[in-house]
Amino acid sequence: MADLRVSMTAAYNDNSAAQNAGGKKTADIVAKCARIICKMNPEKSTFTIAEHGCATGVNSLAQIQSFVNTTQGVAKQITVIMNDKAENQWDVLQDTIQQNFDVEINDGLLHFVMVPASMYTGGALFPAGTVDVTFTNYALNWLSKVPTVFEGMYIHDLASKCEDQLKWHLQQHEDLSNFLTNRSVEIAIGGFLILGIQARNHRTGFAGWQGLSTMGEVKQLMIADGCPLLDCVDPEYNRSIVETLACVDTSVWHIVSVEEEWIECPFHSKFERGDISLSKCARQSKELYKACTSWLIADASEKNGAVYAQGVVDLFYDRLEKVMAADPTGLKASTAHPYHYVVLQRAKLTE
Repeated sequence: MADLRVSMTAAYNDNSAAQNAGGKKTADIVAKCARIICKMNPEKSTFTIAEHGCATGVNSLAQIQSFVNTTQGVAKQITVIMNDKAENQWDVLQDTIQQNFDVEINDGLLHFVMVPASMYTGGALFPAGTVDVTFTNYALNWLSKVPTVFEGMYIHDLASKCEDQLKWHLQQHEDLSNFLTNRSVEIAIGGFLILGIQARNHRTGFAGWQGLSTMGEVKQLMIADGCPLLDCVDPEYNRSIVETLACVDTSVWHIVSVEEEWIECPFHSKFERGDISLSKCARQSKELYKACTSWLIADASEKNGAVYAQGVVDLFYDRLEKVMAADPTGLKASTAHPYHYVVLQRAKLTE
């Protein structure tokens, strides 16, 4: 079965503030890993780094710049491999990279390679043992397929341990296990894999991203009005740290570090401080959710026979903004969520 189509819109660069906030720490981790690699290999002057789930590139810039800065005076060439699905906005990514690293590209320091393929079912995507540091931010939450369809939109709104939850749990385990197996081929012995994972709290089960629950409300309103969205569900699963570590083969990987942080909603935080109005909070949040999920609404509309799918998409997000703005607390617009940083080092296999 082919992987699910997932495609951020071209507007993602301008509407991914929440993802940018979660990915900032990854840049610091990239720098730490780069220093270790340079120390382990003092004669090394050519490096390869890779990102899986690069989208349109705006949230890749800090990590790439961090590696460039850390290896300054040492690196003669850095190959940067950018991987995402075939339907990604590759032209936007190309422009983003060119605009921000024009000097380094023209000087021959940076060489970019775009690889359209599934990070789950595509197998090893790069030559074996060639990558020094691989990172991913806000990508592993997107599953390769939707295990079940249910009434709402967000799997984490369902009761824990219900049948749907169990099937989604099995799918996330299969996907992450496949991802780690593929990366174990690509990454050099001693190289690093940095997992930035949209998560949920293991003790409480809280997954955040309240706006996805609000999208479930809007889905029901649309269905009541005759819109064909019955089988429309968000294909994201936020792992607990226990679920993530259960996929790690410790004969292949050393677990270097595990951290959890709470990522505040940039819009709701501004609203609470009085910096922006409730209506602006709702509008900005709506634009973020739309940039990430409008493909989902369009696909469900087309699959169920909508004559004008874009009209359904526009109506859905207009109603989403209104429902968000009707909540005086602003929480229905929130993107706040837990985030995990798991750093793995490729181990030398014992005989």
